Amino acid sequence: MGVSDGPLDYSDYPEFRASVGFTMRGCRFKCDFCVVPRKEGRARAHGTIAEIWRGEPWPRQLLLLDNDFFGGPDWRARIAEVRAGRFRVSFVQGINVRVLSDEAAGAIASVDYRADDMHERRIYTAWDQLGDERVLFRGLERLVRHGVKPDHLMVYTLIGYARGETHEQRDHRRRRLREFGARPYPMPFVRTPELVGFQRWVIGAYDKSFTWERWQAAGYSPRRLGDRRVSLPLFGAGTP
Repeated sequence: MGVSDGPLDYSDYPEFRASVGFTMRGCRFKCDFCVVPRKEGRARAHGTIAEIWRGEPWPRQLLLLDNDFFGGPDWRARIAEVRAGRFRVSFVQGINVRVLSDEAAGAIASVDYRADDMHERRIYTAWDQLGDERVLFRGLERLVRHGVKPDHLMVYTLIGYARGETHEQRDHRRRRLREFGARPYPMPFVRTPELVGFQRWVIGAYDKSFTWERWQAAGYSPRRLGDRRVSLPLFGAGTP
């Protein structure tokens, strides 16, 4: 939202407490699987925190829909407004950690970032292409250096999009993120039984206790796994 949009109408959702809006629109990038640049154009400033928040008596909770928050030219001012107003903020569309500077990583760590339910601490990001491994982990490591816990990082992984993608390539991303302590969240581009099964295996954390082969043999269903579990020392008890 912004000044030109007028206030949002929340009347259909009277129990919803947070305030929703955009501080920027568009995106700096042109990923071939994403429609945002074609729909919204280049990254540009859109709204201030004061324009997004509904005001008293509503809680200081912001659900930001920005597709590229740090691509907005006024992100420093928006971060300052979030801090000054002591808002809880959820960057629900994710942060592009591939191009995250130390300044931006410090800015994220300086605010009360939250999941979309405003309860858990959460930063959303994505690892869509296998070749982005080095730059992605460089950004994740920057966040951790500035005080973001690895467990706060939920990393969406696009699966089933790259031509010729193998299970081993999908599993490599899962393993690397688990080793780092982040939370992988596979997102199937096409909903085949195998890809949806892989998604359920990971987001249900069954991958911490059952091998992929065991999961496949159970038809991707936890009800068919039985009580026996294998020990996978790669994943500690506290890792999601």
